[in-house]
Amino acid sequence: RHLVLRMPAAFPYYLECFPNTVPFLGADWLGSLTGRGVDPGGPFVIARYMYPDGLSGGAMAAPAHVQGYAEGGVLYSMICVGVIGMLITAVSALSRKSRESAIWHAAYIQGLVAIYYSSQTSFRGIVWHSYGVFWAALPLGLLMAGAFQTRLSPVRSIIPRAPASIPPGGRVHAEVS
Repeated sequence: RHLVLRMPAAFPYYLECFPNTVPFLGADWLGSLTGRGVDPGGPFVIARYMYPDGLSGGAMAAPAHVQGYAEGGVLYSMICVGVIGMLITAVSALSRKSRESAIWHAAYIQGLVAIYYSSQTSFRGIVWHSYGVFWAALPLGLLMAGAFQTRLSPVRSIIPRAPASIPPGGRVHAEVS
């Protein structure tokens, strides 16, 4: 029963628990980056709320907009929905671009991973956690910058070029003055 209906089972508890029983957790966006903040941990709060007599800890996953509600309320949840919509639009644009090179294809695959995790974790997790967009965008950005730089550099050939002005007969005559 915990495997089949894992995601939808937590929805009513998120709405019941926040903010009446537990205040909104707040979205600590820079905590993961600086190491000074704490992950709000909505799935862990809900797991303790759903199973108060459980001996082992657990987490009740929810999509980004539901966890956004736990972190900041309705407005933050709607912002998460809008940003995920923009993410889907960007990934669909990457699907057309992914045919051009392996780097664009890797960016497209990471975008698909981000869309998948938007249905499993917080929006903050989509960006900063180990599977997040930041950790793929950093090396892909460096690869794209390197590819762009090599594309702009001139290509040198060891084959000598013919003079620019060759007469129609094909022979080049030296003029003696």
